[in-house]
Amino acid sequence: MAPTNVGFGSTAPKPSQKRSSSSMASESDSDAPIPATKKVKGPTKSTKAATPSLTTSYTANDLEHLSHAELVAYAIVLQKRLNAFKKSSSTSSNAQELNPEELKKKVEQLRTLMVRQIKKAMTWKPSCKTGNATFSQDFVVQHPQIIKKLFARVIEDNGKGWKMKKLSAEDFQGAIGSIDASVRYAYLELTSDVTIRWDAEDGTVKCSGKYGKRGTGVLNMKQAASVESD
Repeated sequence: MAPTNVGFGSTAPKPSQKRSSSSMASESDSDAPIPATKKVKGPTKSTKAATPSLTTSYTANDLEHLSHAELVAYAIVLQKRLNAFKKSSSTSSNAQELNPEELKKKVEQLRTLMVRQIKKAMTWKPSCKTGNATFSQDFVVQHPQIIKKLFARVIEDNGKGWKMKKLSAEDFQGAIGSIDASVRYAYLELTSDVTIRWDAEDGTVKCSGKYGKRGTGVLNMKQAASVESD
């Protein structure tokens, strides 16, 4: 059996020629193609960072990715859109004048509604005994001509419009009709001035005042005092 030659004629590889498996793996990995990452749907960074304008519109998916501050900013934009829509609607409706027949019809409808709703609000309360029960009712007015015509006898139209007026119970009922209500063992009536607040932009009118048992309240006390003085 021939002896194995491990001297100068040896064919064993030199230590420097050895390559570790880890080194080979890293080189092979660097040559492999990088898999494509899956794109996540949603607004881009530029979209999220931008301040929304009056024309900005987001989808439901976009809103889920917005921050709290961006949602607040978008809510403010939507509120501005709503206000602009209300003003444009009010302006367009005010621009068209109502003809006399149509105006008369709408005034009567509002007058009937006011009397009915205020009477309905006049329910019995302990404060009715002293004439200090309060009521407050809101009404929708489709056109400024209607409210001006309704109170034309008691509120002078100077062409500038008005936002709030205070009428005596007598003048208020002279404009819309008699207001009283019957409850068990008593009759209720208006006992104070009536405040009328008109918001022309929103197209609403609020009427508020006091009521109570017949013969109570500030106005009735004044009347009683004047009778006694006579």
